[in-house]
Amino acid sequence: MKKDYMTRLERAARWRLSREEAEDVIADYRDIVGMTPRSEEELRREVGDPEQVVKLLVSPPRAYRVWQAVFALMAACILIPGASPHGPFYWLWDACFAGPYGGGWGRLYAYTHFAHWGPILAGVGLVVALVWFRRTGRKEERLPKAVIILMAALLAWTGALLLMEWAAFRDPQGFADLLGEVPLTYFGVPIGPNGGAMVPLSVEILRDVLQYGGTAIAFLGVYALVRARTGDRRWVAVYCVSMAVMLISMESLAVFTVMDVTALSTDNWWHTQMGYYFAILAVGAAGAGAALC
Repeated sequence: MKKDYMTRLERAARWRLSREEAEDVIADYRDIVGMTPRSEEELRREVGDPEQVVKLLVSPPRAYRVWQAVFALMAACILIPGASPHGPFYWLWDACFAGPYGGGWGRLYAYTHFAHWGPILAGVGLVVALVWFRRTGRKEERLPKAVIILMAALLAWTGALLLMEWAAFRDPQGFADLLGEVPLTYFGVPIGPNGGAMVPLSVEILRDVLQYGGTAIAFLGVYALVRARTGDRRWVAVYCVSMAVMLISMESLAVFTVMDVTALSTDNWWHTQMGYYFAILAVGAAGAGAALC
């Protein structure tokens, strides 16, 4: 169908071309496609594949390479910390988040005052995204509904997450006893003294939620960057909120992974930690507000 053909062409043009060039190409091909009734197969045969058509129009190539580099930087700023707690990337997570709490590489970074690479990367990604799309992005007449829905979902996720952490911080032993204990394993093999240690199931579930949920949110942030380039630049607001929520998830994972929560005293130590999370969320919200303007 013509609509599907033009949708693909519009997205390809806005991804590869500058804002002005993309709009000119889209206007020209909208006239060409709309001349006579034709199926999508006929359009592909007579006009060409949308992606290939736009690829031939990239001029100058240097501008597209600059965009690719900027996109790679923004994506790396959210994916490196967001995907770091998995498999071979675990050492990155240690450098990004576990430095102040742990030893090894984390201790080295703590000594050199660069223990928190996660927030540093997040800050770079946030600033670059806001500046780049403010200068080159396209703003439609109406704000996409998906932007509002996704930001609301991210805030709801954060609220539920902080509520669980508040319960764990306020009463560590009670939270640990909530669902009983399970064997501590590494790739299915019990580890620890005497054939295997036991860990609270509630803490294990929370760790999984933080780890996999935070990574999924990081990929959502990259998706928002793609939509900001091919559609409305205000999709950057989703990237900003995703960055903040991912950061809170990973910082929380650091606490529940490298610290024995059940051994913590029940004093007000966690007030500072929760304040740190709210500060991250406030920065993300401020970035989203700037992106929506």
